[in-house]
Amino acid sequence: MTLSLHGDSYGLPICFVVTYFLVVMIIVPESPRGLAAHDMEDEARRVIGNITNKDLGDPDVIAQYNDIS
Repeated sequence: MTLSLHGDSYGLPICFVVTYFLVVMIIVPESPRGLAAHDMEDEARRVIGNITNKDLGDPDVIAQYNDIS
């Protein structure tokens, strides 16, 4: 009994993993905390605004940004 890496035995699982990774990368938004840690203030505030459905200049968005930075 030999293990062959050239058959179809690995094709389907690899396809599922790659598809799952791509779907997660598209659906999951970037973390405001991670963006703030990398000095991307505008992007972090934009994500907070998108999550809360508020303007970037809204006091709640600014307060949340100040809490995480």
